[in-house]
Amino acid sequence: MRKIILTIIAMILLSSVGYGADWQHIFTAPSGGEWFYDTQSITHEEGTTLVWTKWKLSDKEWEKLIKMFPKEFKKKVSMNISGVKVIRTTNDLIDISYFIQKEEINCSKNVARIMSMSLFDFGGDLVWFSGDHKTNQFEDVFPDSKGVTLIEAICKVSEGGK
Repeated sequence: MRKIILTIIAMILLSSVGYGADWQHIFTAPSGGEWFYDTQSITHEEGTTLVWTKWKLSDKEWEKLIKMFPKEFKKKVSMNISGVKVIRTTNDLIDISYFIQKEEINCSKNVARIMSMSLFDFGGDLVWFSGDHKTNQFEDVFPDSKGVTLIEAICKVSEGGK
């Protein structure tokens, strides 16, 4: 019985090895942030392509986000007071390192939308998750933006490298 359990554990550990993101750099913003897409996550659905993207924030971008959303990036502390769980917001800021987004692209219409977004700290821990946004509208991409570069890369891949 012990050999069977050890074999099952070994199989589980070995089966989880092998898949990892393959982040391809696609864009550096004028503000210093860097954008990547995961070449292994590209999937094709009815007329659209799904892909995971990663945005590594520059200090300048992080400061801008804090100014735009000052309350959202404050650390929260959980306490137990007389058997009641209390969550308190501190004045300390969360150290956000990067965002990971699931994006849906329509190559024929040259539009994209964000399906979900997650924020991670410098330790790689998930700080915030937006949920699934299948109702988000497709939007045109701005010229000379990350979106144009991403669509060019993804649509080339989805057309078989043409």
